Formats: sequence, structure tokens, C-alpha cells
Amino acid sequence: MVSFQILLATLNGARFLEEQIESLERQTIGQIHILASDDGSDDNTLALLERARSRWTRGRFEIISGPGMGFAKNFRHLIEQAPRDADFYAFCDQDDIWHADKLQRAAEAAGLEDPDRPFAFGSASALIDAQGHSLGKVPRRRGGPGIRNAVIQNIASGHTMVMNRAGFGLLRDTAASIGPFPHDHWLYLIVEGTGGHFHLSREPTVYWRQHEGNAIGARIPPFYKPRRSRFERLRRGKLRGRMVASIALLDAFRDLLTEDAKEVVDQCRVIHTSPNVLTRMRVLHRAGLYRTSFTGQIGLWLDFLLNFKVTPSVWGIQPARIPT
Repeated sequence: MVSFQILLATLNGARFLEEQIESLERQTIGQIHILASDDGSDDNTLALLERARSRWTRGRFEIISGPGMGFAKNFRHLIEQAPRDADFYAFCDQDDIWHADKLQRAAEAAGLEDPDRPFAFGSASALIDAQGHSLGKVPRRRGGPGIRNAVIQNIASGHTMVMNRAGFGLLRDTAASIGPFPHDHWLYLIVEGTGGHFHLSREPTVYWRQHEGNAIGARIPPFYKPRRSRFERLRRGKLRGRMVASIALLDAFRDLLTEDAKEVVDQCRVIHTSPNVLTRMRVLHRAGLYRTSFTGQIGLWLDFLLNFKVTPSVWGIQPARIPT
């Protein structure tokens, strides 16, 4: 029987946790092991986890203490502590609701893939409010996965992601070196960069709950606090900063990369560092970097045309690590 290891991060999640665990129990396939890392809840979360553990019959159910340093570090902790014997691994937020066939769809997408080749699955998300009422869904992406997109943006949210054992092993063996860079974007990057396969489903597999307590929310009011305009983020180096961080991290694992990924890293370095606008734009065109929306693609070209400077600490990359 195919086995799945669920990596569940919790902190004061009692309000919605039972619904999420029930959705895990309704999954249509496999042996399902749960590893829950609680980051110091002072509500009823731990009691709910203990109650769920006492009745869980589909596999292991373990509860561990998180590092108490925020949700990102809690997921890193789960990556480090997870047993290594499952066929597939999945990130899990405490307040979502999974579609019953989420894990089955991920396993089917893996299909005839070589199990030794890193594979990861991501999908769109359906949006619901605190009461479970529909708010629509995250807009469809225009382009498909690929290293030329991965160095620029993340294409799926971590709460939708499922990876095979090889993909998880790659993530686990490299995650300690990526600092505060998002673990879900790194999974996309390192899978594509090493010749693995990232499969993106255009149809949702998760109900992504939007409420005032979201660690990260979709861009809908009143749950989402508007960020600066796209141009202001360009000017402050936020968009290019993700690329700079991406290629710096990929370079640290250059021996794992495909020749194509190495070429993309080298092209990005030229685009970022060349003082000559014609050189930047020519290499950008040749590299084929892309974002998955029309306005995002315009912003990408505008960034390198106007040559905005990167804030050194953006995405956790310090000055000494910015590629030159």
C-alpha cells in the first residue's frame, strides 16, 4: 500500500484543526502517517491533537514540540524530524480543508515516474472564509513549471505540495542551507534544477481558508494586507531579489544541477550584474525567463531595463552572497 507522511504545523489552531484532520481521514488512498509539530499552543490545539491521535487508524500519528520561532521554522523542523520511510510527503496547514482526492491525484500525477527521480506536485487552491463559504479560487497560472520560471517566482503554495521520497530527500538534505528562503519555493527550485519533475494541477486540491489569523493569505480583502504597488516593489528590488536569492542558493548546490540549470544560473548572473542595458535585455531574451501573468512578465522586463538595485537582505541573502 502506498504511504503518505503528512507534515502538519500547528500553533493555536483549535478553531479549525478538527476539520482539517477530518479531511485527512477522508483521503481516498493510502496509509497516512501524521507528524504534527506544535509551536507552543496555549489554546486547545494539543488536546485536539491528542484526541485525534487516540482514534487514528490509518498509520502513525506523532506529536512533537516545535522550535517556537514561527511557522517557517516549524516546517523546517518537520522536514528535519520526519521519518524517511514514506512513499510521499505533504506539507499541511492547520486551518485548510483538503479535497478527499488530493493525495490520490498527486500519486496519479507521479504515475510512471522513476521513483528515484525527484518529483513534486502542486495545485491551484479554492478559497473559503472562516465559515467555509466559497470565495472563488486563486487565478490560474499562464505558464507551466520550469527552471526558467522557478528562478523568478514560486508557482504553487506549499499547502498544496506533495513530493515523492526522492524529492523529499533532496529537500531534507539541502533545506538547512537555505536560511529564511521559503521552503516551498526551494522545493520547486531544487526539483526543477536537478532534473526532477514538478507537476502543476490547474484544478484545486485544497480549500485554503482565509481568516484574520492567516500566517500567509491570498490577495483578497479583508484578510490580505495590501503590499506596495508592483512598481514600488520593483523599485525596492523585491522582485529581482527573489531571483538573486534563487541563483545564489542554486550555485551553492551547483554539483547537483543539470547543465541546463547551470546555464540559467549563469545567464541570470549576467542579467543581474551587467551595466549594459543591451546586454541585459539580450541575455534576458535568450534565457527565456518568465513569470506566469502578463503584468508580471512586463514587470520582469521593466526591472532589468531600468536596472533597479537589490536590497541586500531581501529574501535573506546577505551582501557577501549576492552573485557577482
